[in-house]
Amino acid sequence: MSFSSEQPVQVTFKGVSLANDNDFQKSTIVINPRSNKYRYWEAFITLTIFLTCLLIPFQAFLDSERLFFWFFSYLNDVLFFLDMLLRFRVGYFSKGNLVKDTALIRRSYLRGKFVLDLLTILPLDFLVFGFGTHINSLQTLSLLRLNRTLRAHRMVSLLGKLTYLVLLKYVLD
Repeated sequence: MSFSSEQPVQVTFKGVSLANDNDFQKSTIVINPRSNKYRYWEAFITLTIFLTCLLIPFQAFLDSERLFFWFFSYLNDVLFFLDMLLRFRVGYFSKGNLVKDTALIRRSYLRGKFVLDLLTILPLDFLVFGFGTHINSLQTLSLLRLNRTLRAHRMVSLLGKLTYLVLLKYVLD
C-alpha cells in the first residue's frame, strides 16, 4: 500500500491510519431486525416458544415418559440458545436510525432481556443429575423445566408487533 499526499493521515492513540480508507474497517455482521429472513426466524422461534409453553406443563403434570417430548424439549432449548447468540448481532433502532455498532448492540441486549433469556435456559433438570440426588420421577424433572415457560415474554413481544402491522395495513388500505 502506498501513501499519497492526497490522502489525509489521521494520528490516533492506536497508531496511524488513513482517514478515508475503507480497507481498515472491520467486517462485522449485523442483522437488520426488519429483514425478511430475521422476521421468519423470529416467527419460527415464536412458534417453538408457544409449543414449549404447551409442552412443558403437559410433561410436568400429565405425560412425561414419552421420549419424543423430551427430544423436542431439548431441541427447543438448543434453538433458543442459538437465538440468544443471534440476538447479539441483531441491530436495533434508536431515534429512527439502525444501530449497527456491535458493542452497543451487545450492551443493549445485556442490559435488556438477556438475564430473562438466560433464566429460561438454565438446565435445572441437569443440575439434579450433577448433584446426585435420588429424584427418579420424570414428572419431578419436568417440573424443574418450568422455567422454560418464561420465554413467553418473547412471544408476547412478537405478537404485539404483528398486531401493530395488521392494524397499520388495515388503516393504510
